[in-house]
Amino acid sequence: MDSNKDDVDVEGLFPVVLDLWSSSLPRVFQRSELRFFCGIHLATWGAFQEGWFQQKREADRGIDFDLGSILSVDWVDLKMLTMISTVLLSFYVHQCFRRYQLICTLTMRMFSSVHDIAFQARLFLDTKKSRLCSRWVTLAALLSLATGPSTRAWRKLLAHGLVRRVEVEPLRRMGEARGWLLLQETVELLHQEVSGKVLSEMISRILAFRDCQQEILETKRLSLPFTYHHLLTVVIMVNLSLLSYGSALSTTCLAPPIFFLVAIFFFGMMEVSVQLWDPLSDESSLPVQRLTQEFLWSMHALIYYEHDGPDEKWQSDLREESSAPCAFLL
Repeated sequence: MDSNKDDVDVEGLFPVVLDLWSSSLPRVFQRSELRFFCGIHLATWGAFQEGWFQQKREADRGIDFDLGSILSVDWVDLKMLTMISTVLLSFYVHQCFRRYQLICTLTMRMFSSVHDIAFQARLFLDTKKSRLCSRWVTLAALLSLATGPSTRAWRKLLAHGLVRRVEVEPLRRMGEARGWLLLQETVELLHQEVSGKVLSEMISRILAFRDCQQEILETKRLSLPFTYHHLLTVVIMVNLSLLSYGSALSTTCLAPPIFFLVAIFFFGMMEVSVQLWDPLSDESSLPVQRLTQEFLWSMHALIYYEHDGPDEKWQSDLREESSAPCAFLL
């Protein structure tokens, strides 16, 4: 998966299959466990082709080779263990995908609330105070998505004008309390500038934003139980260990590539589950990071966009429209 891939070409099977570098395969190939199990399999398969692990027996027609020797692994046992591993891994990936969907939904809702607050601030506040209000809310939203933003993230916020250089160090020392502080300053600013129904409407937007933000933080704090992760890891390790040995006791030359594909499947699913479990990390290539980048650019345009229309009472726009009226006016 890649952040540059917005949509999946569902009409072409071969382009999707051959686009390996946008999948989880590059990370899978970097795993030392894959090389370890493939090495065991190739060593066992090569030794078996040389006559090892084969038990000779006397038969009526001379000496024969019994491939089902005492050192071989029963295929029924391998099938049962592989089935159990696949079911556990599928359930684990499904739970990670549900967590990923929840985080994406909450993130989009939070961004939508921030857009609403920024639009209302531009409408009911003057230019400087609307920018200050929008900047504080945007900063609170972006800081809630990353625990301890990196230096690169702070530089990006500085480049977009969402934080000042003198504010970086105090905000970094505050930890998660910075989100509460920024929202509190925003509410106090709104209380001083607007009143009545407008204040009530904007406060409701801020509360909706805060609900999404708090739920995202609580979801991020929900860590994976070690006992469940340990059981899943042990089952997959035992399964691959027996498969790397049992599938190598074969005379066919297709045994190594088939085992290689099976190992890629298991490690690929585990890598996908890791990506889905923490889609907000800086190393993640999932679309959550793309949504954050698009939100950052849209808020930068919304906060710092200026138009000369209100100052001249939209005279230039009216003259341009009268010279070339829209189709519905005709």
